[in-house]
Amino acid sequence: MVKRRKRSKIDIELIKKASRLLKDEQLPKEQQAAYSLHAKKISKIRCLKIFVEKRNQQWSIDLADLNELSGHNNQYRYILVCVDVYTRYAFIKLLKNKTVNVCNKFEQILTELGESPTHIQAEEGTEFAQI
Repeated sequence: MVKRRKRSKIDIELIKKASRLLKDEQLPKEQQAAYSLHAKKISKIRCLKIFVEKRNQQWSIDLADLNELSGHNNQYRYILVCVDVYTRYAFIKLLKNKTVNVCNKFEQILTELGESPTHIQAEEGTEFAQI
């Protein structure tokens, strides 16, 4: 025997409202205000398209700031993140400060990999001035 659940008054009212919306009926002003207040906002972020044809052709590098968490992770304040755009493979090194350490860690990544990228994309931060 299959037990059927009785529909409550709320379910029936929601079904009626949904059917009215499907028939292109207009909602009352109070319901329109509530719908627009709680409606899901769609935001599209426009990005530049990058065309890369092979591995290690272009890397994107940046520093992630972890100053708030430095007390919990042996005083490491930054993470150097290098991402190969084609393969989306990330190379990560921990940094305690961002002076000469950034260049040294980037050189470590290049020597560990054995290859170097042809193009590097970075923001205009001063930490990448020596690279």
